Formats: sequence, C-alpha cells, structure tokens
Amino acid sequence: RAADTDDSREQRRPAPLVRYYRVWNLLQTEGVEVPACSAASFVDLARVSADSVLSQMPAPPVIRHDGGARAFYRPSTDSIHLPPQQAFHDADGYRATLFHELVHSTGHPSRLARPAVTDGALFGDHAYSEEELVAEIGAAYLCAHVGITERTLENSAAYVASWLRVLRGDRRLLLRAAQHAQRAVDHVLGSVAAEGPREVVA
Repeated sequence: RAADTDDSREQRRPAPLVRYYRVWNLLQTEGVEVPACSAASFVDLARVSADSVLSQMPAPPVIRHDGGARAFYRPSTDSIHLPPQQAFHDADGYRATLFHELVHSTGHPSRLARPAVTDGALFGDHAYSEEELVAEIGAAYLCAHVGITERTLENSAAYVASWLRVLRGDRRLLLRAAQHAQRAVDHVLGSVAAEGPREVVA
C-alpha cells in the first residue's frame, strides 16, 4: 500500500461507529430475578399516557384540532393542527401523529432551533426530507415511551424507509437524524432545556 502523505492524512476524517446490542426487557424474561434494590426503578411504560408526555414538555406549542384531514406544525404561530380525534382509526394512531408534530415543534427557534424548521424548508428539499425523518424517528421513540410500539412501529418503519429512499445519497443521514430525534425527545420529556442548535455528526 502506498505510504501516507501529508495530503492523504489531511483528507481523513473520523467516521462515526454504530454498534448494535441485543437487549431484553428484564420483566419479559424467565429465570432472572430482579434485584430488590432496583425493582422500584422499573416503570410500566404502558401506563404512561400521552397526556403525561405533554405535561412534561416545557412551554409546549398550542394544539388545535382544526387541521381538516391534515396534521401539521406551523412555526409562525408555534401551533400544531390536527384533524378531530374521531377522524383517527384509534387512540394510538392519534398519539403517534401528535408525537410526530410535537417533534417538529422542537425545531422552533425558542427550543432547539433546527434549521429545517427555522428557515422554512420546502417540500422536496433535502432539509425538509431530513426533518421528516427526525420527526418520525422521534415519534417512534415517544410511542415506545408510552408503550404503544406494537401498533405504530410498522407504520413508522415504512415512513422512515420512504424518506431514506429519497435521501439515499447521504450516508450519514440516519445517524444524524437519530441524534436530532433523541435531542427532540429529551426536550419533549423535559430532560433538555432550550439551548439552541448543537453540533451533531455531519
């Protein structure tokens, strides 16, 4: 192999490393005792309601059920617009849609200031597509948090896959979107105060 030159060393950039781990919920296993000291720390996620998620978000956006057949977040008024609740097939579908729009709302300048939201990305733009990925990944996290993953995961996976096909030229996209989604979820759950944008993997 050719010796490294100053030019080749300068062009090298560190690449993120993604590791996968198989994990199981301890409460869904057999033959493993839950340590007495940590038993109280296990939360029955299925009992955590969507309302409790909303109550944890600092200064949440206004939520209106006047969106007709559409659901969307409007940055100019910091408001989420949804169809009437009875328009949804079930409560889980309603919550998943609400969570998607809540994640969009974390991009507002008063929160995490994601450029796709603050700069008004247009449909079809790369930034718009990436923001849709962020919102759907974040919504999937929140659905898992309230214990409705089984009914919503398939829809989320299909939605994410459709945007990944649009953006297949960007190899770091999924990692970057997941990082933004995690920060958005942390904000919604009250773990992160509004700090403005933070550098993520480019």
